[in-house]
Amino acid sequence: MLASDPGKHLRPFVRAIWASSRPVSAAVREEKTLPDGYGNIVIRLDGSQLEMEVGQTRRSIPSAVVSGIHTQAIKKYKNCSASVGASLRPGALAMLQGGAVNFTNDNVPLESVLPETRVQSLRQQLVDAPTPAQQVALLRAFLTDIFASASLHPMVRYGLQNLAHDTQISELVKGSGLSHRYFNQLFSRSVGVTPKTYQRLLRLQRCLRLINADAHRSWIELAQESGFADQSHLNREFRLLAGMTPATYADSERRAAVHIIT
Repeated sequence: MLASDPGKHLRPFVRAIWASSRPVSAAVREEKTLPDGYGNIVIRLDGSQLEMEVGQTRRSIPSAVVSGIHTQAIKKYKNCSASVGASLRPGALAMLQGGAVNFTNDNVPLESVLPETRVQSLRQQLVDAPTPAQQVALLRAFLTDIFASASLHPMVRYGLQNLAHDTQISELVKGSGLSHRYFNQLFSRSVGVTPKTYQRLLRLQRCLRLINADAHRSWIELAQESGFADQSHLNREFRLLAGMTPATYADSERRAAVHIIT
């Protein structure tokens, strides 16, 4: 897989653009993806759908899809084709259509967000591109056009920056000068989840990074360094968001921090 920095103009909205010349999980049986706080645009080049399970619901995911922030683990049942995609930063989805909340815990056909002819033209260009680098360049140009006039609300940007440093939400609201209700509404509409839920996802990601760095770290130490109140809080939140215990995760076979081979 080729992963590329999106460049200066896209960086506020896009974390990375990537191209895979073969199925992402070609050698694995099934894969569970844990919540990471990012949205995605993915285009499978052969037009095939992907079988996924979210919660207790199994569904077929379109071949060109916009995925919002997920607050629970997703299980993939079959491998996708060669594909090209982008990881979207919090707030980016609100620039597409009707607010990011419309994509939360969902996978929406790209054709329902952008003109179908535009999506079909992009897919054909990606199929015809001879190298992953050229595919990345095509998607970068496509996204640059979409986000050309986009801007994140200053208070949403303020919220994202401070939540990344584990600032208390009450302090965050106070510093914004907005009412608690309005700040929550503004943040949720832009990001797709409330500040509290987003903070929970950040703690989970911090915890995953620490486990991957040192799987033998004590659970008490892990809870403290991740921002949880105690070990019980860590276990409870990990189960709710990841669908497993921290110990099960630490013993799992992983392709990356958020991708578990099942």
